[in-house]
Order: sequence, then structure tokens, then C-alpha cells
Amino acid sequence: MYVLALMITLALEWLPNTNHTCFFVAQAHGWYEEAGIKVSFLSPHADEYRTTPASKLRSGAATLAIAPTETATSSHRPRNT
Repeated sequence: MYVLALMITLALEWLPNTNHTCFFVAQAHGWYEEAGIKVSFLSPHADEYRTTPASKLRSGAATLAIAPTETATSSHRPRNT
């Protein structure tokens, strides 16, 4: 028996597909649990693609996010005031 010590929410950039296979294989084999991690996934269709993975990360809705490079870099760009 393993004690879960860490909870991670991963925001996906697209519907679950072959790009995400490794994450779901690890979950199916119990590898996250073996490492003491509980992982949940946020699919972008849940809010009809209104919120980007970077926005979910910034708001705290996600712990980690998968995003295209341009999204990752633009999310850290200072905004004009």
C-alpha cells in the first residue's frame, strides 16, 4: 500500500490523443500511485476551449500544463497597462 503524498492536475492542450499516451499508460499501470502521486487531467473541451492550459496553470486550476511553445512564452510576457 502506498500513501499518496502529491496531487497533480495536468491541463492538456487538446483532447486526449497519442501525444498524451505516456501519461495515460503511466496511470493505467499504477506508476503514479507507486510514486505517491495522484494525477488528474483537465481536457480543454470541458470548458469548450475557452481557457488555455497556461491560463489554467496561472489561475491555480492546474499544477502542470501542456501547451505549445508560443502559448508558454506569451503567457509570461508583460501585459500593457
